[in-house]
Amino acid sequence: MRNPAQRWITVCTIALMLAMGSGLATDKAAASTSSMNANRASPNEDSFLVSLGAQDDEEVRDALKEGHSLADIAAGAGTDVRSVIELQIKQLTEQLKERLRSGSITWEQFLAYRAEIPSLIESSAYEAHEPAMAR
Repeated sequence: MRNPAQRWITVCTIALMLAMGSGLATDKAAASTSSMNANRASPNEDSFLVSLGAQDDEEVRDALKEGHSLADIAAGAGTDVRSVIELQIKQLTEQLKERLRSGSITWEQFLAYRAEIPSLIESSAYEAHEPAMAR
C-alpha cells in the first residue's frame, strides 16, 4: 500500500476525524452496530469505548503506547474487535457524508475516501506499534 510513514499519517487522520466527529455528534443517536457491546452503550457512554471493552480514553491511550493494537485491547476485555471495526467504519463514513453535504469535499473525493475506509480501519485495528520510549 503506502510506506509506513504515510500509513501512520492516514491512520492518525482517521483517528482525528473520529475524535472530532464524536464531539460534533453528541446530540445525534449513537451509531448502531451488530455488536451487543456497542448496543449496550447508554447515551452518556462512548460507543467506541463500550465496543472495545475499555473503561476510558486513558486506558486505550496507555495500551496503544505500550504497543498493543485495538484487537489486543478488545481481546483483553473479552470483546470482539469486529464490532469496533464496524463502528469506526460507520462513524467515519457518516463524517464523510457530512463533509460532502457541507461542500468541504467533492463527490470524487468522497468516493475515493469511502473506498479506503474499510481496509484502513481493518488493518489499523490489528496494527501494533513499538511501545513509546520513556522520556
